[in-house]
Amino acid sequence: MEWRTVSLKEKSYLIILDTKVQEIESVVITRRNSEEALDIQNVNIIDYQPLDGAILTLKKKQRNYYLGMDSIRREGESYLLDIDRPQELFFDCLKSAYILSSDSAHQFVLTDSGLVMLSVVPMSLFDLYIRPCVSHFDNRLVYESFKRLNKEYSLTIHSKMPTKLIFQKFDLIGYQGAYEASVAIGKMVDPLDGDTLKDPFYLATKQKRDVYGRHDSEGAFSRARSEQRIAEMKEEAMAKATFTKESPNNSDNPPTTSGPRTSAWTNSSGKSYASAMAAYILLSKPLEITTFQLNDFSVVVDYDSNVVHVLDHYGFLITESSFEVSGDVKNVLQDKATGELYLYTRDGKNHKVYGIDPFTGRTVYLKNFGGMPHTKHAIIYDGYLYYKLLERDFYGINRVRLPNSIFYAEED
Repeated sequence: MEWRTVSLKEKSYLIILDTKVQEIESVVITRRNSEEALDIQNVNIIDYQPLDGAILTLKKKQRNYYLGMDSIRREGESYLLDIDRPQELFFDCLKSAYILSSDSAHQFVLTDSGLVMLSVVPMSLFDLYIRPCVSHFDNRLVYESFKRLNKEYSLTIHSKMPTKLIFQKFDLIGYQGAYEASVAIGKMVDPLDGDTLKDPFYLATKQKRDVYGRHDSEGAFSRARSEQRIAEMKEEAMAKATFTKESPNNSDNPPTTSGPRTSAWTNSSGKSYASAMAAYILLSKPLEITTFQLNDFSVVVDYDSNVVHVLDHYGFLITESSFEVSGDVKNVLQDKATGELYLYTRDGKNHKVYGIDPFTGRTVYLKNFGGMPHTKHAIIYDGYLYYKLLERDFYGINRVRLPNSIFYAEED
């Protein structure tokens, strides 16, 4: 540094600085893939829900259960619960909060004065009237329903008007597989190579995926289904001409709109259609489908067929589109703060998260989580993926920031 005296008569002057270049070693900036959200010593976190910068926790310390309003990384207020073995935090379609035990649901609110328990609902009524509600629009409520061991799915809208069915899906391929196992072939064989199959579940899987493909709405399946329907009607007509009474198991057969009609014919193996259908219902997997509310819409994500349906608040279909991701979708998550939807997939040993635009079916790959198989109860809130992680024999909560999934940016 150099100092010089400047005369008052001088009105302007020029300062020139010498440039000095100094070489320094490169600096590598690293960012942790995940960060600790909450880890309370000697406390087991049973369930949790992030809420506006805090974390609502259901936890156990020694033999007592507590409801906590904790902040990120720090334990906050804890309220002792007089509930026998609470298991879950639940928020219904009206955003009311509950603590669930094995036999009852306890509605509560947190006020400035503390925890206030409002009511207790038997779990049988809770599962019938509260849990199935997936969307709320003014005086209209949308309820979901699984039937036949979760092989049939429907949505109904309830209001002052009569109840209206607005969405329905049957596992048509599964019904077709059960029909072929009992009627079309006469014995349980692989339709590709004729080998005898002793495992009904394996048979159904082979027929659902190898013969007809993944999507039950494809034209190839529709044509094959029509041909089988005609063959079935011929077999039924022959059966009625041969036997004098119908099968006593009519009540076990699916509706005529979703599968073959009741057949009195019993095949050479001695198994009726009804018994094959019963085996299918018990051994095959449930439908993979769930519904979310997004603003004034109900979004039905069918991740068995990789199709997303958008219904308006009156139950009318707005759009239906297919989506593509790498691997199999294992779960669909909604960010309760923003409403955005995410797909959690498994692709070999990779566990990935995608963002999805329900109106177009467009997906955006966001992140790969190698540790996800070892975690429990993943929740997305305000752009963070939270998950429970077992450490030192107690469950803590970690979180990972997800990249933004922007679907509505203007294209160049």
